[in-house]
Amino acid sequence: MALTLLRLIDLPHPLVDRWDRWVESEHATFHQTQGVTTAWEVASPGAVVLAVNDHVIASFRQDNDRFVGLMGATPTISQSSGTDPAMTHSLLQEIVSSYPGMLVYLPLVDGRWLRRSGLSDAETWRRLPNPVIGWDYRGGDLIDRVVDRLGNRVQRRWRAFERASLECHELSDDAALVAVLAIEEASWKAAYGLALHQNPLLLEFYTALLLNSLVSVQVVVDDTHPVAYRLDAYWQRTVSCLKWSYDDSYAGVSPGFYLLTKGLRDRWGHIDLSHVDLCGSPDPLKTAIASTYQDRWDVAWPAGERAKAIMRERQAHDAKLETNFRAGAGYKKIYGR
Repeated sequence: MALTLLRLIDLPHPLVDRWDRWVESEHATFHQTQGVTTAWEVASPGAVVLAVNDHVIASFRQDNDRFVGLMGATPTISQSSGTDPAMTHSLLQEIVSSYPGMLVYLPLVDGRWLRRSGLSDAETWRRLPNPVIGWDYRGGDLIDRVVDRLGNRVQRRWRAFERASLECHELSDDAALVAVLAIEEASWKAAYGLALHQNPLLLEFYTALLLNSLVSVQVVVDDTHPVAYRLDAYWQRTVSCLKWSYDDSYAGVSPGFYLLTKGLRDRWGHIDLSHVDLCGSPDPLKTAIASTYQDRWDVAWPAGERAKAIMRERQAHDAKLETNFRAGAGYKKIYGR
């Protein structure tokens, strides 16, 4: 059947039903489901294009002269568990044919998906890998690994946290949103315009996730004052740590470090997970706790000078991150200058 391109406002009920069936299957990933579902809920009608046929569904947001994939590591959905290379290629061709002058950009796709996709005529380039925590021992080896890698520094950080009499609580819905925004406003990122509440699109996205109970939030509190948070999505035996931050005035007691080590184990140690996805490029903390890494690539189609311009910009960005991380710098030192 021919490919159909639909704006959000034009979605027919059969398509919604098809999507619901996919979400209930074992093949969907969290980023796929939220790439479409959240887009339906929070994006303006002209912001996202949904490309559909009997075999492939993909979701995008329009960013000037490009459509940017919204579904993460596996940016297309087929009706089976595999990716049909011919259908993926046809989908991208139809998009750029229907929207002259537009380019399709799929950031941070899984290397396995790319190898199956058949996009040999696309511009592709390797990105920094994605750190992952294996969960074979339900988080027990996470603690052993970080102690082995960081030595006495780990115990000092944990003792500082415990002496401050801070506590971890699970929050949801409105209470979680209030705590997250309070922490973001007090974080170092706020001084540089990088906090969640300073980015309207991200704020809308995470608000929808929180208020629809699609994520959970572990919050460190000092009495009733929110100090740090970690926002998790639990889906198909995988936990994705989507975002975390802390009140900069509490940096001396390392609440963020606690949340990504003992806090993570305490929250998910009772569940038989496949792995914990740390959702981002390596940094000193992620490198200390990760057990393996996922291969990630960017795809820009069709190939040409505009695609190469995106590639150069992204490669320069990654080179800067890698240089700083090898020198032991975290995001605060890189972006907070």
